[in-house]
Amino acid sequence: MLSPEDRIAEAKEKTRKIVDHLLHVIAVHESNRALLFSDTLAKQVPPSHAAHTFNLLCDNQYRYELVRLCALWDPSKPDRESIPTIAALVDSDAVRTLLAEETQRHWVQLPARVIPSDEGSDDEVQKLAESIAHAQSAAFGVKQAQKALHWLKSAKRMETRVRRCDRYLALVDSRDRYIAHNLSFAAARKAPLTTAKYGDDSWLLALSIRIIDRLNLGICGANFDWNGSQKIAEKRALNFWNGVSLKVLG
Repeated sequence: MLSPEDRIAEAKEKTRKIVDHLLHVIAVHESNRALLFSDTLAKQVPPSHAAHTFNLLCDNQYRYELVRLCALWDPSKPDRESIPTIAALVDSDAVRTLLAEETQRHWVQLPARVIPSDEGSDDEVQKLAESIAHAQSAAFGVKQAQKALHWLKSAKRMETRVRRCDRYLALVDSRDRYIAHNLSFAAARKAPLTTAKYGDDSWLLALSIRIIDRLNLGICGANFDWNGSQKIAEKRALNFWNGVSLKVLG
């Protein structure tokens, strides 16, 4: 029921927020990699009563990551900050056209940057240089508008494929059955022939980063250093967990 302009405004707000959500999931994922898939702490916990609590800590950490990761993919609703919600908001030719035009205008309206010659130049030469610079910005704007359309359409195709993938649906089944809702065995499953496996979370996180990156570029015209953010999260996690020393009482 929203106008294209309102859909764009809503999509921009939700995209900025979901970038923050994804950064949190990345930090949790890197922390879990250092905790769960390294023996740095595990080898400090011998078979003991205390080992049960250590295993509980690891399990809770992994479950929390799964809940937050799946939340990024909750079905589209007006009050949800999720990938399907943003994809639905911009799944319109009118909306995509307006976003492409906005991208093009950004580059056209930029003031021409002309580096003056050391020897100086007359007004006519200066105006010609500015005209050339403006034409170059306009041509670049057309290319960026085309890229924005490509990013939006690509993100929508990827989002649709993920939501239909049994690997993703098995993760949602695991979240619903064992963590969020305690569904009975007889409850209908989204992927009845598939079960979630370790590593599926890394697969879904990597796809989430690629899709949100495309949405962020197409909707907000903003790039983000996801690789750098992952490296920072990894360094922080390793600095903490590798510095923890456990003394088990028994």
